[in-house]
Amino acid sequence: MKAISVFFTVAVLLATSFIRPIFAEPEGASAAQKAARPPEPSEAFRTFVKDMRIDGVRSGPVRAIFVNKRVIRVGEIINSVLGVKLVAVNFDTETVVFEDKTGAQLSKGY
Repeated sequence: MKAISVFFTVAVLLATSFIRPIFAEPEGASAAQKAARPPEPSEAFRTFVKDMRIDGVRSGPVRAIFVNKRVIRVGEIINSVLGVKLVAVNFDTETVVFEDKTGAQLSKGY
């Protein structure tokens, strides 16, 4: 009986020494993943997007939004100081996505 329990203990130790959780990150990957994560939006960028009034949205081959009687197409810079540009218009969720010069993104409903 003792031989079986020793065998079982050794088998379990060998088996568990090779098991790693599937969600575990390899060493060094967390630093790379943190670097790939987009930066946090600045307070000025948040305020700019929050205060922006979207008057309308245009669908079709060239998507655009209307802000203060101005047509802004996807890819156009809206604020040159902050480097804010329109990145996407999503008609399913009724949101538009903006990005600043640091790569931070914010969305706003219309």
